[in-house]
Amino acid sequence: METTVHRKIDDTLARAIRAGRLAALAALAVALLVTAPALAADQAEGGGGSPVRYQVAFEGVEDKRLLDLLRSVSRTVELRDKPPASLFLLRGRARSDLKKLKDAMASRGYFAAKADFSVDEGASPVAVTFKVDPGGAFLLKWVDVELPEGGELVNFTLPEAGELGLSLDAPAVSKDIVDAQEKLVMVFKNKGRPFARLVRRKAVADFRELTLHVTYIVDPGPRAVFGPTVFTGLKTVEEGLVAPLVPWREGEEYSQEKVDLLRRRLTDLGLFAKASVAPRRDLEDRDKAVIEAGLTERKHRTFKGGVTYNTDDGPGARVFWEHRNLFGRGERLRLQASASPVNKFFEAKFEQPFFLDRNQRLLAGFKAADENTDAYHGQNVTAEVKVTRKLGDRFSAEAGAGWRSSLVYDDAANPDVSDTRYNLASVLLGLSADTRDDPLDATRGWLLSLGVMPHFGVRGESLNFVKASVSGAHYLNILEKPSVVLASRVCVGSLSGVGASKLVPPDVRFYAGGSGSIRGYAYQKAGPLRGDKPLGGRSLFDFSAELRLRLTELFGLVFFLDGGNAYETEYPDPGKGILAGVGTGVRLFTPIGPFRVDVATPLYRRKDVDDAFQLYISLGQAF
Repeated sequence: METTVHRKIDDTLARAIRAGRLAALAALAVALLVTAPALAADQAEGGGGSPVRYQVAFEGVEDKRLLDLLRSVSRTVELRDKPPASLFLLRGRARSDLKKLKDAMASRGYFAAKADFSVDEGASPVAVTFKVDPGGAFLLKWVDVELPEGGELVNFTLPEAGELGLSLDAPAVSKDIVDAQEKLVMVFKNKGRPFARLVRRKAVADFRELTLHVTYIVDPGPRAVFGPTVFTGLKTVEEGLVAPLVPWREGEEYSQEKVDLLRRRLTDLGLFAKASVAPRRDLEDRDKAVIEAGLTERKHRTFKGGVTYNTDDGPGARVFWEHRNLFGRGERLRLQASASPVNKFFEAKFEQPFFLDRNQRLLAGFKAADENTDAYHGQNVTAEVKVTRKLGDRFSAEAGAGWRSSLVYDDAANPDVSDTRYNLASVLLGLSADTRDDPLDATRGWLLSLGVMPHFGVRGESLNFVKASVSGAHYLNILEKPSVVLASRVCVGSLSGVGASKLVPPDVRFYAGGSGSIRGYAYQKAGPLRGDKPLGGRSLFDFSAELRLRLTELFGLVFFLDGGNAYETEYPDPGKGILAGVGTGVRLFTPIGPFRVDVATPLYRRKDVDDAFQLYISLGQAF
């Protein structure tokens, strides 16, 4: 009899966890739970007879979160806009919901819940009322972890409820109970038991006391230490690159966390299409687990191109070529060229991973540009070398040196001067922190960066100044389905050590306005002007907020507000004016990132300067 009770409660837990996932996955989960007869009935509802329009209500539920859960799993609620052809089919639709409603309530600990429905044919529209009695919530009273009878004992204390994410004397939430078994097995795998597995989960309910007793029985498997690590599938990548990534030494106690860490490190290299890391089933010398890392190299060369269009700076095109394994040890070389009416450049970047240390990278770059904007016309060449170092999983720092040589033909801030040469050496210092889930299309997390660049005049020039900036972006996932993300960013910059911005090369000053800044205002024109010519500034303050709605897998909408200004003062002074623009856009999601089209209008339109709107077409999110 007890075995039957165990089976019934475990079956209820299984159904409840499916119902709990329904709430998170909404329509997808509903589709998975719909039975074949219900589908057949709905297919028949499309033809014959007048549709029976109806309304849905729930009685007996005071908890709003529980009510929201019940509504999310109800097919009757989901299909209100698709009325059936008869009352008979409507009743069948409601009847098919009863089991799902009970399972959903069980997922929150209401294992004795009851559900029924009634149909009021005289109401207009017809009223479907679900009468629900959740009963009392069962409390999780005991959680036991046991080993199989006659099995090998372990050399550590078996975990208790709190270590598994379970709270005693709290509602017995099915999802938490099922999730706990994965955590439990992982405890064993992190303590030298690579082949631990759950043998059985028992759940015994006391319907008089409304309590639940859960027992997990775990087979720990043999104890093991780390043996040799074998890499398979390498073709052009040298084993000397990947071997130092192993985070353990032979003879150490086996830990699944370290095995997973190696897999992440291999994936982060960007050299492999697939990376799997797991212990072989057969142990060497009775207790050594041989770790096999199976690798599939991805193509190491990429050639891509793209086009852009902005009303302020016209059409543009960009191409790049990248090699991600230049000499067999993960070296990257990226060549890129871009052309538009206001900016043409060629750029080369080289990256050497594990430079002197596994946490360091050597970066070298060269860029030659010809810029012809309303602010200035000139050519410049930049070269820099820097080392970046990871400071944990989220933080990194960088330091290096750079050189910049410019020839400025025309400068709106210095109209009486032409053909001016600038030669500057610089020191590059930076800190950053990044918790974003996806650098190309983040939905959660944040990004912070701080950069300080002292510049020094060379070849007889006495121009010395410091350019500093701090920026941050935050991404908040408001709703999972449809995906709704609130994205925001802010940037503050300053040039110190000079008395006026016109003393600084125009291609180094701060500007605001354009696709990557304050949308709605033309490129570089959200700042000091002489007539309609932007002069640039010694400081910058700008910000953006976007509401991103992903309506389908391929299509999304964006609503945004941008604001800020460039200032002549050394530090930003918002009291001297803030320019703001608002707009909307569409996103088409592709394998290489979102394709965006934005339209923005300035809120503070300046006569003979600002157009009524600006159009931006490019690849990637605005930030």
